[in-house]
Amino acid sequence: MIKIFSSKKLITITLLFLLILACSKNVEEKTKEKVQVTKVEPIQEPKLPEKVQVKEEKIEKTIKNPPAGYPQIILPQKQEDTQKNKLKVEKLLSNDCEYIKRVVNGKEELYTPVVVEMDDFGYVNSMQCQQPVDKGKSSKSVAQAAKDKLNTYENYLGTSQVEVEFEDSREAYDNFVISTKNQKYNKIPVLQLKNNNVNQVKIILFLSRSDVLKDLRGHYYSEINIPITPQITVEQASNNLIGQKIQFADESGDQKTKEIKKSELSKEGELVVLAKETPQKIEYRLAWKISVGGLELWTALVDAQTGETIIITQNFET
Repeated sequence: MIKIFSSKKLITITLLFLLILACSKNVEEKTKEKVQVTKVEPIQEPKLPEKVQVKEEKIEKTIKNPPAGYPQIILPQKQEDTQKNKLKVEKLLSNDCEYIKRVVNGKEELYTPVVVEMDDFGYVNSMQCQQPVDKGKSSKSVAQAAKDKLNTYENYLGTSQVEVEFEDSREAYDNFVISTKNQKYNKIPVLQLKNNNVNQVKIILFLSRSDVLKDLRGHYYSEINIPITPQITVEQASNNLIGQKIQFADESGDQKTKEIKKSELSKEGELVVLAKETPQKIEYRLAWKISVGGLELWTALVDAQTGETIIITQNFET
């Protein structure tokens, strides 16, 4: 059975529905007004400070023309002259050696057991008397006996025009061992560069208690004649080393390459005279000796007249 509403009730229901609908739209509009859409700005990355470019200090290299006649060059003497001088030294040395009998080709003969090593420039590198004469105990001091021996062989030891000073002597196996101090030229130390090794220039003598020369090693250089006022300062010499690369072997024997930095250079240098010796010639140069590395791991020799690097040597063993 269908229930029929009166027109009055129908009107009332319709108005109520319209009122509810109107309230609903009003709430929705107010809600939209209250809700504000916030615009999201893109996140900007923080600006980093501009990279400061450190300007490297420009180090100027200083190279100069050598003085006239520099470096001083000494050429080898003739082979026959070397042989003659060697025989002269052997004859002098044999005066302190006893004759020894030996058999040669079935015949007995006497000879003096002396050994002399002389280089092509006329310098004695070593000499030895294998059977020294016993002349009894000497009354001379060891220093005086050593000086007399150097005077005897001065033309072959480079001591003829050089002032020689001695270090303290010591005894070893019934011998006296005495060494000269390092050679100096006008109060400047002399160093030898030979076979890529840099050494002091000294003479070591082994004397018997009878003042017989049993053994001698080393020699001085007598003909040095170079200018001793440097054209290159030690600071300029150090600057010339900056950036140079050193080839070396580390403790395990592996080959390494190192670039020299300014902070690794010694602020001081020593002025030396360098005798750079090869089989072809001897060059005498004035040089700055500069330490490289915090623990003086390397030694650099820079020509004090021209600024060129002569050699950089390694001071540690591998």
